Amino acid sequence: MQIKAIILYNAVGKKQTITFKTGAVNIITGKEDTGKSAIIPIIEYCLGNSEFEVPGEIIRATVAWYAVLYQIDDLQVFIAKRAPVNSTYQNQIFYQQGVDLVIPELTQLHPNSDDFTAKQKLLELLHTSSNTGALETSALRSYIETTIDRAIYYLFQDEDTITNKKILFHKQDPIISRTLPYFLGAVEEDFAKLNQDLTTAQRELERYKRQYKERQQIISKTMNDGKNLLEEAKHVGLISAERAPQDISEIISTLKIAIQEPSEPENLPFPRLLDDDRLPQLQREIEELIQKDQEYDDEINTINMYAQDEENYTEAVNEHVARLESINLFEHQQTDWLESNICPLCLSTLQQEIPKAASINHALKQLQENLNIVERNKPRLNVSIERLKRAQEAIRRQLRQKRKILNTIIDERNKRQELMEQIVHADKRVSRVRSRIEYYLETLDLSDQLTMLQKRIAEAEQRVEEYKRQQEGYSLQVSLNSILASINLQMTSWAETLDLQHSGSFYQFDLHKLTVFVGEGRDVTPMQRMGGHKNVLGCHIILYLALHQYFIRKQRPIPHFLILDQPAQGYFPSLETYKEVMEGRQSERADPDFAAVRRMFDFLFDVCEELSPHFQLIILEHANLSDARFQNVMVQGCPWTGEEKNALIPQSWIPQHLRKREREVTSEQQITLDDLE
Repeated sequence: MQIKAIILYNAVGKKQTITFKTGAVNIITGKEDTGKSAIIPIIEYCLGNSEFEVPGEIIRATVAWYAVLYQIDDLQVFIAKRAPVNSTYQNQIFYQQGVDLVIPELTQLHPNSDDFTAKQKLLELLHTSSNTGALETSALRSYIETTIDRAIYYLFQDEDTITNKKILFHKQDPIISRTLPYFLGAVEEDFAKLNQDLTTAQRELERYKRQYKERQQIISKTMNDGKNLLEEAKHVGLISAERAPQDISEIISTLKIAIQEPSEPENLPFPRLLDDDRLPQLQREIEELIQKDQEYDDEINTINMYAQDEENYTEAVNEHVARLESINLFEHQQTDWLESNICPLCLSTLQQEIPKAASINHALKQLQENLNIVERNKPRLNVSIERLKRAQEAIRRQLRQKRKILNTIIDERNKRQELMEQIVHADKRVSRVRSRIEYYLETLDLSDQLTMLQKRIAEAEQRVEEYKRQQEGYSLQVSLNSILASINLQMTSWAETLDLQHSGSFYQFDLHKLTVFVGEGRDVTPMQRMGGHKNVLGCHIILYLALHQYFIRKQRPIPHFLILDQPAQGYFPSLETYKEVMEGRQSERADPDFAAVRRMFDFLFDVCEELSPHFQLIILEHANLSDARFQNVMVQGCPWTGEEKNALIPQSWIPQHLRKREREVTSEQQITLDDLE
């Protein structure tokens, strides 16, 4: 299984196709920010990785679908996945397989499968291609959990891993120690069956332990729920407060009694019915008293108004009499002789005659008599008012009494209503609690599962120990040691070819520690203590190539391609040196590191040619060697400069605002060794 092409689709259906040669070296070289670092995540995404890890704002903003065309012998497999929207997860795919497939248009892409199914199909195709399909039973396949995910570790070396002293494999996982023997062919049927039985027994043991723990939690929860229901039943009067069962059986029996016996809510006196028939009569009496009180008010007001009128009259008459008497005009009848047209004061003739003194005097006497009548009438008016007020006060006393009785009746009726509502509410609470108790008892499971689970746990533990004991005596390690010895010899030979620091010493891969050691016996150096990035880089390269060489020769069911991201970086001692080379301030011939770079690329070409057509090597680089072999295998025929087709994303796809931002970022020069010679 190798990579034929990577295809990207934008939203309007345009395609960008990056074509690779199978069975050969393919190099993508160019400056930064041209999309090289996205190659590995795109292939992983289209190889069953549901997590979307493709980097780069421009790529994410422009690509609608990602696709990879795989070549498996004469068969081709096309897998395309839509870019997730507002998410980092996508497991729906478009899957197509056949001979000489035509790359679909965007309108033809639609989800028709998922990641898991695609990985299962690829695994089956790999088994068929490697002629192991008839040999490998379900036991062998279950050994690696029937997924191509376990092969991913051997296909990629990204820029963060390829010179890492502590991490040897892509997305390194301890499961490599268990699954790599399968890919190396060291796992035979008997051992696989034994391992399958062990895995099954371990899973059963974990399941029984989990069930036992869950059962304990259920029993504990059952106990707590029962106690809570008991407290609620006491509160609503279903059981007496004195009952205090302790264990689960007593709690259950008490709850059963609670729902069988009728009960009434405690501490709620039943309201006494009052005779409300008095209310209409009482209201009529109150209305009559109010009417009488109003009548007395009217009478008293009338008398008061009459008395006030008399008072006003008396004041007016007294004032008039006082004015006449003040001048003694009528004393001894001296005014009788005066003419009515003669002024009695100045004796002058008046134009209008005045009343005679006798007439005025008569009128004055009449006024005095009227005043006397009014004065005599005042005591009688006062007596009438007092009598009316006493009668009115008696009416008001009756009115207050009647109203008090009415308020009492209303208050008692309100209290009765409140009590009735409390009783209804209490009845509802009783019904709810009773229903909850019934449900609790109906769903209660008191079967003795703990004892049964304890027995199953003990039996599963015995099986696990027995399978482990059988594994210890199996010859797997003998076969595996032989395979690893062969790989170690190849690594040692290639270390001399690359002129690594410890060349001449024995290189060995430790499967359990997942690292490389140099030396023998006690005089060994682990990879993490090796000096220089190029020596660590060398360990990564020779191990990966040795593994693939073995996979191919033994026709193991694993993809036969390897992608290396920037292997030349291991030959630059510092960032300053890196910049000097980029700026042309350092000659290729003057620095021994350049010779090592050439030696590494020559080695990669030689190994790939040796394994051709069964092995494909894809290299992502900044360096650009003048060597003809290097130049002839460049993907798209030239370095990626970022111009239109010379990049992962064509310039015409990039939105204007992102294109402007890209121009504003200072991009570093490409390492062009060709220009330095």
